[in-house]
Amino acid sequence: MGKRQHGSSEKRWREILKLEKRRRGISEDRLLIVGVADLANFWWCAQQSLFWARDSELRVFANYVFHGFRLVTPGLYEEPALMMVEMLLKERDERERLRLLKLVDDNYKGLDLDRILREVAKKAEKDAEVEIDGRILRLVREGDKLVILEEGVECDLTKGEHDDVCRKVLRALCARSPEHASRESELGSRFKRGDLLHEKLAERHPSIFYAKEWDRYVIAGVPDGIGEDFVYEFKSTVFSNSAKYKWRVDNSILPVTRTQANIYAWIFNKRRWVVEIFSCADLRLYKWEGEVDYGDVERTLKGFKAAEEGGEILPPVCWKCESCKYRDHCKVKDRCRPSRRQGI
Repeated sequence: MGKRQHGSSEKRWREILKLEKRRRGISEDRLLIVGVADLANFWWCAQQSLFWARDSELRVFANYVFHGFRLVTPGLYEEPALMMVEMLLKERDERERLRLLKLVDDNYKGLDLDRILREVAKKAEKDAEVEIDGRILRLVREGDKLVILEEGVECDLTKGEHDDVCRKVLRALCARSPEHASRESELGSRFKRGDLLHEKLAERHPSIFYAKEWDRYVIAGVPDGIGEDFVYEFKSTVFSNSAKYKWRVDNSILPVTRTQANIYAWIFNKRRWVVEIFSCADLRLYKWEGEVDYGDVERTLKGFKAAEEGGEILPPVCWKCESCKYRDHCKVKDRCRPSRRQGI
């Protein structure tokens, strides 16, 4: 029964997405809803970015609709929004479906974001927990330090030189790291590791799902944090930022993360971004800050649109293709560039 219901729900979501594209005058075979992470991935590999965006469009669209109802609900409670989503899914009258979709669109355009963020901030969790040797330790991020309350220890994440307690906790958090595993294992576990490290180590800031239009696209997502005048993004990597791998962080990981932060700053009208990358190899946090670069956002959007519409796609360096799940049916990989020093 559950599987049949899920299949039925997915079919209805596809019908509604098709209807929304028609409402906006967009061809069914073109992308409409694009996730921020998928869009920023353009600077990792433009072809992979398109693959990701197509695979995730239905999921991002469902989130777009749900949060379009939720963000106007007093207290941001989920139940009323879920009821509206259920109403949309069950509604068979096309005119009523179109009315509800227009309502979602209008809701995003009429929101008081500052008020909503103040509400979200009241509910934000201040600490995290991790189990080490059968003990539950509470972790609190204070500036660049991670405080382990039960041990009375402060770990300076930016220095990378830790005492035994800090080293043990940080290694435990990186335990899902696939640095010694195969490429296939890395592909399957990197998101689990990233989610865990984000939950335990990232700064605590309020955040919400939001969307903004550009050309025929609706760009949607939720940043890791939103401050008074900045957006915050946290990433993790198995690579060291030492001289041997610094080129990979500087030329591959950081540009994508910085673009993602720029896009969020554009969406939420913030003037700055803060990016943190935690290295499990170094057990160290690296931090970058900057003013929002709207030119970067524009180049990314225009490049992504051109690629989707059949423009020439710059192939990535070959090592990126090794762990890509799309490599078996990707023609761009046959033109990959062998030198690791040639940019993206």
